[in-house]
Amino acid sequence: MDTHTFDFLLICCVGISERVTTKELRNLFEKYGSVVEVKTGQAGFAFVEMADERDCYEAIRALDNSSLDGSKITVEKARGRERSDSGIYIAS
Repeated sequence: MDTHTFDFLLICCVGISERVTTKELRNLFEKYGSVVEVKTGQAGFAFVEMADERDCYEAIRALDNSSLDGSKITVEKARGRERSDSGIYIAS
């Protein structure tokens, strides 16, 4: 299995309601810049990859501790990620 490690432009979102769709997350983050990819994982978690570092930090500043679909969300830069052939992301 080929695994690549990256450490940039990836945002970790915690507290995401199970009702929130990938499309809704993409639309929310696109207000701050170009979104490369949105992945949802375990209940309550999502990862958003932005194309530009400034946009990434602007989205974090604007959305951290905000409300989405009635839930308070934490939005922060992921400390790292691994992506395997299966498309699974792991933030540390």
